[in-house]
Amino acid sequence: MPNTISGEQAVAVPGNTQTAPKVWAARQKSRRVVQRGGVLYAHEARSMVQQKEVVELEKTEIALLRALSAMTKAQSAEHKPLLKEAKECFRKLGNLSTTRKRQMKALCVEVRKEVCRRSRVK
Repeated sequence: MPNTISGEQAVAVPGNTQTAPKVWAARQKSRRVVQRGGVLYAHEARSMVQQKEVVELEKTEIALLRALSAMTKAQSAEHKPLLKEAKECFRKLGNLSTTRKRQMKALCVEVRKEVCRRSRVK
């Protein structure tokens, strides 16, 4: 068993245990590929890939925000006719007597409920 090292020898020379990771790290940095623009090292390529992933993530977040704003605009556009009807009802209520006002308020509430039901069915 000439390749084995006794425990005393391993403790006496701690640098031998650290050599392999250092050599591996040096190799990782020195690996290179020649491209059209010049030499591309492995650590540079990794950082480029990470940067691309960050940019893609930012683009998807922007697209998501745009979609959400479009949805809210569409919802508000759906509710505009309902708001117009409610305003008309309240304008009419200003000219009517109190008992009639209560009836009209109840009618406006029913109109709103019906519109909400119709929008949910879609």
